[in-house]
Amino acid sequence: MKFSAPARVLSNAIALPSAISLRANSPVVAQLAATGAAVSIRCTENTMGTIATGVPALIAAPGETVVSLGRLAALVAGFAADAVLEIEATGHTLSVVSGTSRLRLPIVPVTDLPLPIATDQEIGRVEISRAECLKLLEPLAAAEEARSRFYLAGVFLQSLDDQLVAVATDGVRLIRTSVAASTFSEDGNLIVPTEVAIALRRVLQKSPAANVVLRRSRTLIAFEASEFCFTARLVDAGYPAYERLIPPPSSNSVVCDRLNLLAVVLRLSAAAPSIETALVALSWGQGSKLELHLARCPLDGADVVAAEVHGSAEVALSLPQLLALLKEFSSVQIQLETANGQPVVIRGAGNKLALIVRSYWNFDSRREVA
Repeated sequence: MKFSAPARVLSNAIALPSAISLRANSPVVAQLAATGAAVSIRCTENTMGTIATGVPALIAAPGETVVSLGRLAALVAGFAADAVLEIEATGHTLSVVSGTSRLRLPIVPVTDLPLPIATDQEIGRVEISRAECLKLLEPLAAAEEARSRFYLAGVFLQSLDDQLVAVATDGVRLIRTSVAASTFSEDGNLIVPTEVAIALRRVLQKSPAANVVLRRSRTLIAFEASEFCFTARLVDAGYPAYERLIPPPSSNSVVCDRLNLLAVVLRLSAAAPSIETALVALSWGQGSKLELHLARCPLDGADVVAAEVHGSAEVALSLPQLLALLKEFSSVQIQLETANGQPVVIRGAGNKLALIVRSYWNFDSRREVA
């Protein structure tokens, strides 16, 4: 195998499969195959899936070889973007030549190459835009982190009416969003693992693709675009009935500017003695304002946000969890609502929704002190 291509083109192509490397020193290997006028690059990480891409190149001799993905990426990144690299596989080495540079990488035995993962018996297919696919990954921020409940460690996708809905929850927080799409999956078993969703987001952020085709079988899901194909394993479980966590709409609500609220929460976070365990108290019902203060130490942090108020409420929430959820919204205004001890529901523009379970706090104690 022998081919040549600009360093920039090679580096951009290698960046896509590099997204499935779980660690900087990941042992993931790349299979390079030179045919026609292009070089295909395919990588498989057994716990996640297979990603394949291609790059136009001048092929001097067709063939294929296997090398370390991380080492190849680092080597190519060391050249100027416009440098032309001549790459040749001979014997047990991969030679890379450009100008006065002469470098070699060891070739990995073909027997060390994991079998590629590919969907079979397709049971669902839908095409959406790249931006919509990224939107479906937004609930990741609320996915289970401890992994003790593996079925919550990912994003659940389900077709409801004319929407493809994405949900993630850890039992305390929940984020739900959706995009308009034809029917893709109506059962409760399409859970994209957290690692896969993170890798897909990296790939989509690097790819200029306009649209993405989602295909699924019973155990696998594939994301296909003009520059790549990423096939991954699904979580082997059913998703719980998350709808029971979402309370009905409440008349006790407050609407305010999202950035103003986020700025206040950031300031309170900076003033909190311990951000990890900090509680923020929110109250509304008096005038056109949302009042916030650090529940355990109100003298250290208190602020007010102008708001449109309906009804009244007093709630205490985990400060870091509220901050994380607010960062996941992009709308100009945001609405918070709650009633009867139910979780606080956060609504943004369109159909995006998040909720956070209340923390216990005795508001009467502060009034008694006052």
